Order: sequence, then structure tokens, then C-alpha cells
Amino acid sequence: MVLKEEADVLKGFEGIKQIIKNKRLRLDLIILTWSNVSCAIVYYGVSFSAKSLSGNPNINMLYMGIFDFFAIPATLVFNNRLGRKKTFLIYITLSSLFLASILAVDIIGDIRDRYPVVITIFALSARFGIVSSWGALSVIIMETFPTTFRSTCLGFIAFSGYLGGVAAPQTIFLGNISASLPYIFYCSLTVSSSILSWFLYEMAGEPLKDTAGA
Repeated sequence: MVLKEEADVLKGFEGIKQIIKNKRLRLDLIILTWSNVSCAIVYYGVSFSAKSLSGNPNINMLYMGIFDFFAIPATLVFNNRLGRKKTFLIYITLSSLFLASILAVDIIGDIRDRYPVVITIFALSARFGIVSSWGALSVIIMETFPTTFRSTCLGFIAFSGYLGGVAAPQTIFLGNISASLPYIFYCSLTVSSSILSWFLYEMAGEPLKDTAGA
């Protein structure tokens, strides 16, 4: 009953004020919001880039669906064994490596022209990594915030992710300037998210907090 009353008090602007005042909550909220927005932009950005990849766009979308089917179970393989933070790091780094590989192939133009399917494989693999890392990130978000602030923080992060998804299709137009530019942007997002995630606490095996001071 006490927790319910405290949770009611910390709704709305009062909850937001308390989050801003708490250094740990503020840092976690910034990092997780940035990571969630990054995952949304890369996920939808690569998805909308399917038509610019080699081969049939419809077949490419089919491949994306198949990769997605295995991506979430792939998260579960490491989530409890290695922890949420390490699982997120593994898959976001994997995505970064494949995005960087696309940039490397673009620099070596001969490979892109002769073997365009290589770009498609790298793009699908990068998307697989981002789906898996997004799954791990969702668990981190659910477990990081105390009960009294959880709904407020989840709402803010989810809304920010939706905005990232809305903005994602616009990144395709960066390709009008340079074919590599969208992937440079995606890679910068995944790399920055992986670096920032080092500042998060590992929550695997830890009891969920009821209050910020718990």
C-alpha cells in the first residue's frame, strides 16, 4: 500500500522532477533513450534501404523477416548467461562491425561493383545485430528503473524511440549525397550506443528496485 501511494505521488511532473534531480537515474535515462533511438533509426533505416540493395527488394524483405525470426531467440542465448549489458554490447558491436564493413566495401569500389550481393549480406547481418541488441536493450530498460519511476521512464524512452522510427526514413535521402552517408550515420549511432552502454549497471540477478534509494 505504501509503494502504491508513493508511486501515485511520483506520477507526472513530480516524477520527472525527481528523475532530473537524481544523477544515476538521469544518466541511465539519457543513455537508454539514446540507445533506443539509435536502434529504431538503424532498424527502420536499413529496412527502408532494402530497395537500394542488390537483388529483388521483395526477396530482401523476406530475408529480413527470416533474420528477425532468429534474432530474438539469439538474444535469449546470452541474456541470462552473460548478462543483459554484455549481450547488448555483443550484438550492438556486431551490428557496428557489419555497418563498418559496408563502408569499407564502398571505399573499395571495385568489390561493390563486382559483388553487390556482399553489401546485401552485410546489411542484413547488421540488421540482425540491431534486432538482437534491441531485444537485450528492452530487458535492460525494464529492469534498470525503480518501481516508482518505471512507468514514467518507460513512456519517455518508448516515445523517443517512436520519434526515431518516424525520422528513420529521412536518413535514406542522405544517400543522394553519397551512397555511404546513411551507413556512416548508422555506424556512428551504434558505436556511440555501445560506448555509452559501458556506463550502465548490470541488472542480471539483481532484485528490482522499488525506490531510487533502494
